[in-house]
Amino acid sequence: MDPGEGEYRTTVNSMYKANAFLVLVILISATGLSIIHGPISPMGNTPPVADAGPDQTVDVSEVVHFDGSGSYDPDGLLEIGANIQVNDMGAGSGWQTSPVIGADDSGNVFAAWEDYRDGTYDVYFSRFPGGGTGFGTDIKVNDDVGSARQSRPSMAIGSDGKIHVAWEDYRNNDWDIYYANSSDVGLSFGSNVLASNENTTEWQNNPSIAVDSFGATHVVWEDNREGAWNIFYANSSDGFGRNVKVNDDLLEGNHWDASIAVGSNGVIHVVWEAHTDIYYARSTDGGLSFNSTGRINDDVGGATQGSASMVVEDGGRIHVVWEDSRNVDADIYYARSTDDGLTFEPNIRINTDASGQGQTSPWIDFEQGGPIHIVWADYRFVGHWDIFYSVSFDGGMNFQYNEKVNDDYDPLNRIGQVRPTVAAQDGGYFHAAWKDARKRPAGLLYDVFYAKGKVSTLSYEWNFGDGSPPETSVKLTHIYSLTGIYNVTLTVTDEQNASDTDICVITVQQRDQPPVADANGPYYANEGSPVTLDAGASYDPDGDPLQYRWDLDNDGTWDTGWSISPYHNHTWGDDYSGDIVLEVWDGEFTDTDNATVVISNIDPIAEVIEAYIDVNFTLRVAGEKWHNVEMHIYKEGVEIGYAEVVRTPGNPDKQSVTVSDIRCEFPESITVSVLYTPDDDPVNGQPNGADPAWIILTFEDGTNATLNHTFNVRHPETWEWNADINPHFVGHEITFEASASDPGSDDLSFVWDWGDGTPAGITTYYNDGTAPDPYPSPDVNPITASDVQKHAYMAAGAYTLLLTVQDDDGGAATTSFDLTF
Repeated sequence: MDPGEGEYRTTVNSMYKANAFLVLVILISATGLSIIHGPISPMGNTPPVADAGPDQTVDVSEVVHFDGSGSYDPDGLLEIGANIQVNDMGAGSGWQTSPVIGADDSGNVFAAWEDYRDGTYDVYFSRFPGGGTGFGTDIKVNDDVGSARQSRPSMAIGSDGKIHVAWEDYRNNDWDIYYANSSDVGLSFGSNVLASNENTTEWQNNPSIAVDSFGATHVVWEDNREGAWNIFYANSSDGFGRNVKVNDDLLEGNHWDASIAVGSNGVIHVVWEAHTDIYYARSTDGGLSFNSTGRINDDVGGATQGSASMVVEDGGRIHVVWEDSRNVDADIYYARSTDDGLTFEPNIRINTDASGQGQTSPWIDFEQGGPIHIVWADYRFVGHWDIFYSVSFDGGMNFQYNEKVNDDYDPLNRIGQVRPTVAAQDGGYFHAAWKDARKRPAGLLYDVFYAKGKVSTLSYEWNFGDGSPPETSVKLTHIYSLTGIYNVTLTVTDEQNASDTDICVITVQQRDQPPVADANGPYYANEGSPVTLDAGASYDPDGDPLQYRWDLDNDGTWDTGWSISPYHNHTWGDDYSGDIVLEVWDGEFTDTDNATVVISNIDPIAEVIEAYIDVNFTLRVAGEKWHNVEMHIYKEGVEIGYAEVVRTPGNPDKQSVTVSDIRCEFPESITVSVLYTPDDDPVNGQPNGADPAWIILTFEDGTNATLNHTFNVRHPETWEWNADINPHFVGHEITFEASASDPGSDDLSFVWDWGDGTPAGITTYYNDGTAPDPYPSPDVNPITASDVQKHAYMAAGAYTLLLTVQDDDGGAATTSFDLTF
């Protein structure tokens, strides 16, 4: 150290790790602060670890992809520069908060924030030019006039250098999402554009913005247009389109605080907080729709998670950090996906302090094929919030360092530093910005502060084993023109010139010939019956194993996944005539073939189950006292009901007896026999006189039919009264029940021709219970339906009822039923 540089304060902390001592040296000079961290080991520098990736088998002239990003330096150095103020107002003289930071490939660093300096809240921006000494003049991004508030900006830098900023804006007397961009390295911004553009008067807040490899802009935000808060999305190439809801309706409640990233393959990724968990969804159709794969945090119970930040690397490797209270106090947790969001690996705790102090507001960024940087606000030094940093050199499998970024040491400033953001830059550089209260007076005033950091990086050299010149990228491609087995050597070297090598073996074979598909056919079957599709005659000239899939209606969408079996059983639920398509794949090439399928409609089966009328039979007797009368009810000669009345003094109606709910089924005959036995009365009456009797038929609709007869004591020929009941059903409703079935996924209509000249009755039963069956039917769902109708015949006679059951494809079945009154 040169004592002429100024005063130094040195803090040395050590920890024992793997037979080496990690010495943390903090150097503070009059010209700024540089924090250099690195291990001091008796064995010297630990070499890096090279990873050339897996062995591969490829064809001649095939593009081979190499990826050395699995290489890492186990003891890379970390340097963090002096903190500087970003905003150009005097320190502690305004309110600057919610910073975001970005960096481009030319060394420029950009910052945007919410700023209260002219009596209004606006979004301001500043640039630290590459090779410069600090941030330049602040400029305002929003272009409205007046005192409307603008806040919570989000920023993304495109590969073309264009700067994109989105923020929440109250200029229309409700919160909306606005957007602007700069094409001149942040010297000026264009006109502001409404991103949440669907004319809603509800609130839209807290945007997150990303830019894809084609320069299109993607924005998500919180939105309460449906009452609860949801996550909505819009994109723009030359104007923002329709707003799309990201979260599905299966998860009720509020959804907050979204973060968006777009992969190089165009897949759009979104994470957000819902029900105190971190949820994820993605879109593979350019943002027209989103599918959620569920939550990312893997804890059990009701711990609170929030404040998620996400980035995605080429190849679909996703990195997510969030604030997590599963250990009671809030920690910073991380998870990654290596399959483009289909699954996420177990969560990792990033902060390494003992439990009991909080961490919050994490932010993440990465260098393609290089380090992953995380910053957060940390309360481990009790009474003061600081900005901390961690880094992964191995793609997120392990993280190193928990180091303080801010260089102030005011233990009385409880607010300290919060709301950090970080941006990566090639060469191991990272840039952090945060909300800082170190220079505030007694009032609650804040500035935006910044620090530049660097972690040691690796250099890469690939030798492809075919005599071609070495190449030096982390990820690259190569083409082999000759068959053979090639040892590809990757050499990685750290900044202390320690190196390591790794070899992967590339087997280059003659290019495959495409397979030949044979869908067989034509295929004939009836609806509802299984069909075995046979692709067994397909073959590959090179003898490669084949996989098979089928488009079962030639609509361009594959209805089956890939299968190693050439056979596929399928049942068409509806009649169909057309082509099916077979595709075969040998692992590299595909071929298709069409076959004709004819599926015939099957007529339904109809059956009249029952025709009946339910009747109450009442026996009423008047006249001479003490004589008894018995009523016997018969169906085809078999007694089905009985009643007896003994005439006693009093009201005959009160002495009546009713036999209820006699089901009279057609075409069976119903008769009644009423017997009068005056010679054998329980109490002898007079040996003379008469007893009038009535049979009263009461039907379901409340109507009646009455039969009457007079019994005379002195005329035995009157003592037995027999009556045919069927003619008395004329004019009363008869119930008809029928059932029908169809092996196809059809609708069924019941058409009743009553045989008496009255209009037919028609009832339709839909296969899905709600709407007409489309053609062809979407699934296999044989139908069975039952129909109940009522009809009254108004004249005696013989009738033939015809029931026709029709399906929606023209099939029909008819059955008949004879009735006589």
